[in-house]
Amino acid sequence: MLNQTSIDKAILDAGQLGGFDPKDASPLNAIAKTKAQILLIHGKADKKIPYQQSQILHEAAKDHSKLILLEGENHDSIF
Repeated sequence: MLNQTSIDKAILDAGQLGGFDPKDASPLNAIAKTKAQILLIHGKADKKIPYQQSQILHEAAKDHSKLILLEGENHDSIF
């Protein structure tokens, strides 16, 4: 199981490998700028990341994203 320390280290490592500051990363800006088709799948019972965050992302990219909300599913049960 990942703890917050290992998650924070992975984020810092990703920034170093990718040459960016993770604090400057914005999923909202990225989804609005991309031309790629995006599929968002989110469990409505997710306590770690509220499903409303996926709704916000979808609203920013309605022309090239699809949102699927799963009733009764949480952050880990989708897998």
